[in-house]
Amino acid sequence: MGRYTAMSIAQGGNGFPFFSPSVYKYVSTGKYTDIDVRVEDIADSLLNFAVTKVWKYIQMLFLYYLTCCFVYQSSLFSHHGIASFK
Repeated sequence: MGRYTAMSIAQGGNGFPFFSPSVYKYVSTGKYTDIDVRVEDIADSLLNFAVTKVWKYIQMLFLYYLTCCFVYQSSLFSHHGIASFK
């Protein structure tokens, strides 16, 4: 693959422009720890749909958790005569 990319660039081409930025960074550096992977980078439509649904569910659970914690803390403050945060 590297040979084909080099030949493309040597002949005035642009290598392999169809790689997502995260894949390009991995191929060019070999590191995968500092890569920003986005859901839009997933080419498989079924997998993209599944990951999107799971991500939205995680966000919903997080917001629910924050809401429950805020309501619980507000109720503690109101029961003990402490002014709640508004």
